[in-house]
Amino acid sequence: MQSLNSQMVHVKWFAEHMPDKPVFDLDFEFDSDSWGELDFASEGEMKEGEEKAKSEIEEGVRVIEDVKAQRDKDMAKLEKMIIPLLINLAKNPDKEYIRWPNRKDKIESQIDAILALTRTYT
Repeated sequence: MQSLNSQMVHVKWFAEHMPDKPVFDLDFEFDSDSWGELDFASEGEMKEGEEKAKSEIEEGVRVIEDVKAQRDKDMAKLEKMIIPLLINLAKNPDKEYIRWPNRKDKIESQIDAILALTRTYT
């Protein structure tokens, strides 16, 4: 903390360097009814507010990291649902037709699984 003498030096310097009234108009109306009562926080209240803000930020960061981790898991599941199909479709490119019995039921089941995964956040 500053000593009393140090504080007085600052007050004296400010008083000496304060502009003249024509340059710095001190006449203004302060309507306390529209502003309400002014209140100043103590140092303890400021530190408490700072700690609260820090903890809220840390919680937000944790939530974001959790969402990212879940998204990464979901994207890995999605790859496992789609990539095998594409690999199998790419096999034997010289054949014009693909034999795939019961494909409608299998495709609909896979579509339902993909939509269940991709529409979780909506």
